[in-house]
Amino acid sequence: MQNKVLQAVQYLLFPLVRLAIARGLGFGALAELIKFAMIKEAENELKRKRHETISDSRLSIITGIHRKEVKRIRAVQTSDAGDYEPGIVAQVVAKWSGASFLQTPAGPQRLPRKKTDVNDYDFEDLVKSISTDIRPKVVLEVLLDRGLVTMTDEDTLQLCQENLALKQDQEETLHYLSLNVHDHLAASVNNLNHPENKLFDRCVHYHGLSAEAVASLNDLATEEAMRSLLAVNHKAQELIKDAGARGSLRMNFGAYFYHEEITKDQARHENP
Repeated sequence: MQNKVLQAVQYLLFPLVRLAIARGLGFGALAELIKFAMIKEAENELKRKRHETISDSRLSIITGIHRKEVKRIRAVQTSDAGDYEPGIVAQVVAKWSGASFLQTPAGPQRLPRKKTDVNDYDFEDLVKSISTDIRPKVVLEVLLDRGLVTMTDEDTLQLCQENLALKQDQEETLHYLSLNVHDHLAASVNNLNHPENKLFDRCVHYHGLSAEAVASLNDLATEEAMRSLLAVNHKAQELIKDAGARGSLRMNFGAYFYHEEITKDQARHENP
């Protein structure tokens, strides 16, 4: 089993190393990250099991990292991907696309940039319902620049849901890389370590398909996944208004579609 675990970890590392090489990160930087992750995870695991002080020597034994290195690395402070607070733009988009009173049968309703009637709900109301620290005009400029919102001749605004993933900036993309892969991997590891309490983790995978077939499946997967994501977002927007539903937990529900050329080894295991 240990060899199989090593093989699985090796396979997981390939895309991460691909990113590191593309962005100029060398082995030394990655080795430091792995040492930090091993020490921090070992420390967190011990904290869950016991309340007494955890020594450097104890962590050294568990991780195989020299005690002096353990002491040095434990002094380093960093934040987890889960500590990330979504920006105002992301929160505006989430509420616009999920709040029930902002939906129509055709999708998120158009909002006036500024209301003409005191009883209307406009874009400024949407922004101010999330934060009063940033002017709605600034938020709108960002949304327009990134193609997430278009303005009609009637001075109303339309949310462009199809551009949400395409218009992420580099910082957001890196955040969601770490958050989504971390959470998916954490769910899978939980299912191995705690089979009595499995989390949802399912996929559909096939080998030996043509480019046209994959493109067709990609279209279907995108359509169905977006429907599910919007439904979960809609429910979350309803729950978050209920004080009884508030708590200390976070959740993440995602979807992805990937394809690549199969190797000769993979071809031996094609679906019938």
